Amino acid sequence: MTAKEVLTNDISPLITSDSGIFALSMMEEFKVQHLPIVNNEELLGIINEEDVLNMSDPEAAIGSTFLSTSMVYIFEHQHIYDAAYLFFHHKLSLLPVVDVHQNYLGVIKADNLLNQLSSNLGLNQEGATLVLEMHPMDYNLGQIAQIIENNDLKILSVSIESHSEPNIINLIIKLNLSETERVKMALTRYGYNIKYTLHENKNDDTEDLFSNFMKYLNI
Repeated sequence: MTAKEVLTNDISPLITSDSGIFALSMMEEFKVQHLPIVNNEELLGIINEEDVLNMSDPEAAIGSTFLSTSMVYIFEHQHIYDAAYLFFHHKLSLLPVVDVHQNYLGVIKADNLLNQLSSNLGLNQEGATLVLEMHPMDYNLGQIAQIIENNDLKILSVSIESHSEPNIINLIIKLNLSETERVKMALTRYGYNIKYTLHENKNDDTEDLFSNFMKYLNI
């Protein structure tokens, strides 16, 4: 899925003549800590809440304000995984989207991105999640998938997270069903170490898995 498919125009961008006080009121209204600044269709930058609070005169125009946030945006054709990297690398509450001419199109909101990533990972679908602990050399997705499918289950998504111990990884596998006893026994017979199992419809599981996915993206 591309950035264009998840962008929104619900959040109005600022213009250089807007005051700091107005910018803060818009951040409060939209529940964000950042807002894009545009000139006609051109994206000029991103102002954050701290920039406004540091203004000597909050009633002055933001056009003369130092912007501490990097000039960061995503092209409309880029994948939402690229958006996830930019979000967390720059600690953003929203991300501007531009076309190939760098004209402003809208923004991606953090909650919209989270919802879409959760959908991509199958976190919004019923089913258990297995976490396998292994040495990277033992990682054989083909074999693992065959074991799972031979036990009448399907893999919805797979991700990898680093481990506190060197040369160890956690393999996170989202399944389409909640009953995992047979497949766990089969994986154990093949020498795979099942660290733990997460079951369906638990909010804390979704948060943990999303965090793991961010680590998978090296964020």
